[in-house]
Formats: sequence, structure tokens, C-alpha cells
Amino acid sequence: MINIIISRAAERDVESHAMFLALDSHEAAARFLERVDSTIELLRERPELGHVRRDLFPVEVAELRLLAVEGFPKHLVVYRIREENLYVVRVLHGSRDLPAMDISAAE
Repeated sequence: MINIIISRAAERDVESHAMFLALDSHEAAARFLERVDSTIELLRERPELGHVRRDLFPVEVAELRLLAVEGFPKHLVVYRIREENLYVVRVLHGSRDLPAMDISAAE
């Protein structure tokens, strides 16, 4: 089975999104946290599920994949697969300017 490695940046992203959601609804924040976990577990079972978006990232990080968080389609798990490891690099809102972000430094 593939190993899941979550970057500190991704952990901060999830915490930040949950805190923002909690301003309106603690239930929504809890549901978001549960759905992030279930989406990452789905990737453990099917790591190729996410889409490679070469148009969004520079060549050096072109192998990054995106998958929407289950139930939160505007939130994206950004990850890469290397050997037996799946690295969750970031968890970002889709409205962010992804090409302008330095995602390569997030591991």
C-alpha cells in the first residue's frame, strides 16, 4: 500500500480553511476536516485518480496532480506520486492563482 506524507504547508492549509469555515459553521468545518481525510484515504487506494495539470505548473513540478476534496469541489488536494509515496503538497482553494504560487518549495 502507498505511504501518505503530508507537508507542513498542506497541514497549515487545511487548518486555515477549517478555521475560515468555522466562522460560519462549526459543523461545516468538521465536515471539511472529515472530507479532507476521506479524500486522502481515497488517494491511498487510487493514487492515479487526480488529474495532472501541466498547464498550471512549471515543468519542474509538472507531475503535480489535483483532486477536489469530496463535498468541497472548490478545495483541491495538490499531490505528487513518487515510488511508493504519495506526497500531499498543498490543499488549496481553486480560486487561488495556482501558476503564480511556488508550490515546488512546499515539500
